Amino acid sequence: MKSLQVGRHVPIWQEVKGNTARQLAPEAINPYAAPAETSTPAGQPARPGTELATPSARLGAYILDVLTYLAAFVPGAVAGALLGLNFHFPNDDGSPRDGASMFAAGLGGLTCLAMYLYQCQLVATSGQSLGKRWSQIRIVLDNGEPPGFWRGVVLRSWLLALFRLIPVLGNVISLFDTLMIFGAGNRCLHDRVAGTRVIKD
Repeated sequence: MKSLQVGRHVPIWQEVKGNTARQLAPEAINPYAAPAETSTPAGQPARPGTELATPSARLGAYILDVLTYLAAFVPGAVAGALLGLNFHFPNDDGSPRDGASMFAAGLGGLTCLAMYLYQCQLVATSGQSLGKRWSQIRIVLDNGEPPGFWRGVVLRSWLLALFRLIPVLGNVISLFDTLMIFGAGNRCLHDRVAGTRVIKD
């Protein structure tokens, strides 16, 4: 019995077998070929979420955060001063003392604390304080996720704040923390302690 032939008188089962072999065979590797380019071409933007924030952007975000606390303190202090005009407290010598300054400091401190707690909540959930949001930068973990409360607030802020209270040593730690931003990865000491980095949003 003759096999079915097509085209160049090649049996069809050999044609199918040859096509299948060519499809399954690995592509030949030329050891003398130039290496393929795998990095981002010059002039092309980096993949979103991987470009580190510059020290100037981080400084600008810090200044904006300080201004938000000031903006929160002033209305509370004014309201407290107006409220305290109706109260008088005795000094140590028995003379009356105006309560305006005490109420101003107390109520202004409460509104500033409320702003700080709000900022902590923002950092924990989104990696951005208001200053960082306006500066278009973000705190992330190494896997790109938001830092959460433990890493974003406790380890990143509160822990080093406690060390800064130590006389002399606290000043050295604060200076070292600031200067580390100019090192590899633009990561401060608190970034390394918390396992975070600051990237462009």
